[in-house]
Amino acid sequence: MALIVCFAFPLASNANENEDSVDVQYVYIEQTDGSITKYALEDDPVFTFEGDTMVVTCQGDELLFGLSDVKYYYFETVKVATAIRSVTVNGNGGNEDVRPTIAFGEASFSGLKAGARVAVYTIGGQAVSIVKADADGNAAIDLSQLPKGIYILRTPSKSFKIYNK
Repeated sequence: MALIVCFAFPLASNANENEDSVDVQYVYIEQTDGSITKYALEDDPVFTFEGDTMVVTCQGDELLFGLSDVKYYYFETVKVATAIRSVTVNGNGGNEDVRPTIAFGEASFSGLKAGARVAVYTIGGQAVSIVKADADGNAAIDLSQLPKGIYILRTPSKSFKIYNK
């Protein structure tokens, strides 16, 4: 028989646009060998127990822990940096006042130089999507398939922090 553990407190992040970080809540699992595994609660991990095994399912992945190997678990709120303080740009990507329009899971740009590169990065710096502006200086990036979280949209001249819900 499986038992599901529910967490009854707010998840995710609360920050205003002027802050450089957000609070992210994690659950940590420390094993008797000293290894620690953590899960962001905003990723909705599900904990079940099958016999003497704890099963954690999160974002399509499943991890098994023998209960005798789990030393303890705990919760912690961590400040996660979300800002790019400065962007060094070599050359001009078009209009300096380019701003994205974000609607219906898409970030759209206009006024870019033809061929200008627009990218989406995780807060850890991993590129998750890259497109080039068309001949009219327009570019669109599909955000609907990205997991919820904080991302950086970067044009050749500016960067924007967004929260994908």
